[in-house]
Amino acid sequence: MRLTVGEYDIVQLLASSAGDTCRIGPFTTACTTEASSREPGINGYRVNVRSAVKRIRNKFRECDPAFDEIENFMAFGYR
Repeated sequence: MRLTVGEYDIVQLLASSAGDTCRIGPFTTACTTEASSREPGINGYRVNVRSAVKRIRNKFRECDPAFDEIENFMAFGYR
């Protein structure tokens, strides 16, 4: 499994705060190295974060089909 730099940063952020809910802000910083969204502002960043987390989940599921360790808290963040 290969992660992009932004995906790796997101995984590192989640792992370093395991059990705690991370607000969306730090994720947007991690996604600035990823392709930008067509939507401007925070909604564009949320789209980027959502897409990155989806890619991360899919990559982990390639190794473990039962992977479900990343929880989403709508409009707030991830755990």
